[in-house]
Amino acid sequence: MNIFLLSVLLALLPYVFTERVDQTPRSVAKAEGQVLTINCVLRGANYELAKGSTCWYRKKSGSKVEESITKGGRYVETVNSGSKSFSLRINDLTIEDAGDYRCAAWEAADMCMYGVCTIYPFSGACGSGTAVTVTPGIPPSPPIVSLLHSATEEQRANRFVQLVCLISGYYPENIAVSWQKNTKTITSGFATTSPVKTSSNDFSCASLLKVPLQEWSRGSVYSCQVSHSATSSNQRKEIRSTSEIAVLLRDPTVEEIWIDKSATLVCEVLSTVSAGVVVSWMVNGKVRNEGVQMEPTKMSGNQYLTISRLTSSVEEWQSGVEYTCSAKQDQSSTPVVKRTRKARVEPTKPHLRLLPPSPEEIQSTSSATLTCLIRGFYPDKVSVSWQKDDVSVSANVTNFPTALEQDLTFSTRSLLNLTAVEWKSGAKYTCTASHPPSQSTVKRVIRNQKVDCRQTDISVSLLKPPFEEIWTQQTATIVCEIVYSDLENIKVFWQVNGVERKKGVETQNPEWSGSKSTIVSKLKVMASEWDSGTEYVCLVEDSELPTPVKASIRKANVSQMHPPKVYLLHPSTDEIDTENSATLMCLATNFHPAEIYVGWMANDTLLDSGYRTQVDSEKGSGSSFVTDRLRLTAAEWNSDTTYSCLVGHPSLNRDLIRSTNKSNGKPSSVNVSVVLSDTVKSCT
Repeated sequence: MNIFLLSVLLALLPYVFTERVDQTPRSVAKAEGQVLTINCVLRGANYELAKGSTCWYRKKSGSKVEESITKGGRYVETVNSGSKSFSLRINDLTIEDAGDYRCAAWEAADMCMYGVCTIYPFSGACGSGTAVTVTPGIPPSPPIVSLLHSATEEQRANRFVQLVCLISGYYPENIAVSWQKNTKTITSGFATTSPVKTSSNDFSCASLLKVPLQEWSRGSVYSCQVSHSATSSNQRKEIRSTSEIAVLLRDPTVEEIWIDKSATLVCEVLSTVSAGVVVSWMVNGKVRNEGVQMEPTKMSGNQYLTISRLTSSVEEWQSGVEYTCSAKQDQSSTPVVKRTRKARVEPTKPHLRLLPPSPEEIQSTSSATLTCLIRGFYPDKVSVSWQKDDVSVSANVTNFPTALEQDLTFSTRSLLNLTAVEWKSGAKYTCTASHPPSQSTVKRVIRNQKVDCRQTDISVSLLKPPFEEIWTQQTATIVCEIVYSDLENIKVFWQVNGVERKKGVETQNPEWSGSKSTIVSKLKVMASEWDSGTEYVCLVEDSELPTPVKASIRKANVSQMHPPKVYLLHPSTDEIDTENSATLMCLATNFHPAEIYVGWMANDTLLDSGYRTQVDSEKGSGSSFVTDRLRLTAAEWNSDTTYSCLVGHPSLNRDLIRSTNKSNGKPSSVNVSVVLSDTVKSCT
């Protein structure tokens, strides 16, 4: 009888134990503060997942006891009866949450309290387990909040402005954002982007509110309220419509001084309103009305531009007097002042280059012309002399007048005409330039030297001009670098659209490095010529080369450009109070191509000529953003100094300027670096 019963039980066992629970993942490592989800699926069972029939167990690290988990609070269970799947989500993980987790599905309800996963049940099934490791996480940090507004030309045309609440530096990511108008909660018209995790493992997002232009112009107070439960942080930033004005004072151009014999200073005033701008001039502290010309106000981008010109004499400008342009929105407002004067130029000694005659000249005319190039000296008082074997030579010498270069230095050249026989004799010829203002005398020596063996491994490469030079100086310098075993008799030529160009060319003497020597030749042209797509060719010739070697370059064509949107953010009061410093941030977004210039000015002084602290690309938009910070002391910020951020971009015709000072609006917390995504989602 016992043998019969045992046979029956063995035959029924496959049907009794057909159900099972598949549990994933088998193991997982999470950081403290993160979220963990464990998934389980009941398979092969002929019963449904009833309420209370799913259970979860945990065996803590170092323990042998498997305990039942009470669902609720941080432990959130989700059950899908149709697919017989259920999962457990554990929020805000702690170090104590580490251990082995198992799920169970019972045919009957309320079985969790018995904790029988260690004994294989007849009325249910257990998962295989998940080993959970929790590592120390990032400490919670409160958000940094700043509030600013933008009003592009398109937005003004559609009669609205955009308020942007920038939120950064917080952890963990759960955050709540709300808007108020005059302390009354706003329930529509705004959207908040989803959090973006930064390289510092904290989060950033932005909330955008569209405000009718008429409402904004009334001066209503708008506020952005940011709550971060993990740090119990509640921050509120306010903003209201204020009149903005920026002033740029331009010096007379070199061309005007040397060609027109006059000196015109240009004061450009950008404002947010179309009328009421008052501009005045002073020279050495005295009001100047004579020679002042005002142009009608006109639109420039999304701002209004007023230009005032003061025409002075060249003698007055070069005397070093101080010119002051003062601009204000109306008679009652505080003026923004810019000052300038001609900087004293110290004497600069000349640079010499002595060129040998060309092989073609020697072969075709039996003559040989030595060329002495003298460049980079200031002022233009220079004398040039020649010697042959240290004996003075005055016959067959041609000296040319000095010429003013674009960098405000002077250049000239001197020719010594020889016969081919004289040159081939191997005599030593010396060109000497004396420059009394810099108390310098510079010499270069040349002689005909025959070289028995020449290598032909020559390298010629071109570098495009930097955008900073193009924007700030309106010039473009193309650099040609030639590397060769012996460059003594190398000749460098420049061609522009197939025509030889000599103006603006500067070629240095060879410099040796090991067995190679390098020559750098520079061609400086106007930025407008470079922007037109002109082709530039650097051509290198030598009698030992079978054919000339050349390299060409031109500006790449950009089919579509996007101008930058620029914001200037105040320093935070916390930074001023605790660190005794003040950081201004200039944020430029949504521009293409990526070339951009950012500079800073304090009143009339250029502080920074365009370094970039961060450049990234916005995903999917093909545009870029840049942030540039100016760190001041608290005393510098609390002074009456006006600080300006200047932004240049290929899509713009002039600097895009944002100016501010301590009295221009309330300070905002800064140190923000976020990308404003076009995708509108909720932060919560």
